[in-house]
Amino acid sequence: MTPMGFVADAIGLGLFALLGGAYGLLYAVSELRADCRFARLALASYAAQSAILLSVLAFSALGPIWKVFLLVSGIAYYFIPRVTLRYLKNLHASGEIHS
Repeated sequence: MTPMGFVADAIGLGLFALLGGAYGLLYAVSELRADCRFARLALASYAAQSAILLSVLAFSALGPIWKVFLLVSGIAYYFIPRVTLRYLKNLHASGEIHS
């Protein structure tokens, strides 16, 4: 791996993580406010994250195991906010919270 390849991979992976966080945040806001504009922004963030992921998978010098790990992570990013928010809503609705 060349130094420029290392920097390109670091930038790509940083954007991958950043867009994953943006997707999670925008998804939660769209669900809590019931606003479809935020839902569209969330999906746009996930689409951008997927595009970054595909470019990293295509052009990176990472090993095959890391590429598989990133692909599985990219798929999991789609479901994590949904599952987490559903769990939190159920937890608060059931009255299990004790202050």
